[in-house]
Amino acid sequence: MMNAVIELQEEELLYLALGAVHRDGARAAPATHVQVPLAGGRSVILPWGQGRTSWRAASVYLPYRMTGRLRVALGAAAAAAGGTLPSCLRLRLDAEGSFLWRLCIRHWREPFHFAVYTGTAGPGRKWTVRVMDAEGNALAYAKVAACPAARLLLQNEGVRLADLAEVSGLVGRVPEAIGFWEEDGVSVLLLSPLEGRRVPLRF
Repeated sequence: MMNAVIELQEEELLYLALGAVHRDGARAAPATHVQVPLAGGRSVILPWGQGRTSWRAASVYLPYRMTGRLRVALGAAAAAAGGTLPSCLRLRLDAEGSFLWRLCIRHWREPFHFAVYTGTAGPGRKWTVRVMDAEGNALAYAKVAACPAARLLLQNEGVRLADLAEVSGLVGRVPEAIGFWEEDGVSVLLLSPLEGRRVPLRF
């Protein structure tokens, strides 16, 4: 029971790192994002009513299974048009002034749009955030963690990426660690965008 409470508290910290969050009801109006639930307690959080940006935000996570990809695609299409699938949750993220926003403003000009993959539910969960410009182009990816074990993993990942950046021939092949920051129980590892290639579904 105590572990479940701790996990909920850590998840709230992750939400707050992206801005004050109101979920459904009158406080969620006007909505800024929609949360699309997936199998395994995972979900994606996409900008709502932003047209092409909402659609492009779906690339924050592409499930391996076709059913999962279809669900993300349908959720993104509805969000792009200002609609919501029945099982989805409307959110309001007041991102300006949040921890992640203050990190992004150091490197890029506003406006920013955030799309989130929440990862598998349970201990060690960390979120992956696609930071986008007004057109939906990826400016960076941020990994955000509140669990002590996940925070340590992010710190170690930043160190390893810094080491790889010194290896000749790996430029453009591995993400660049832009920086690692901690605040109020949350760690953020900011990475340069490195768009991968689609692989056949059998992989």
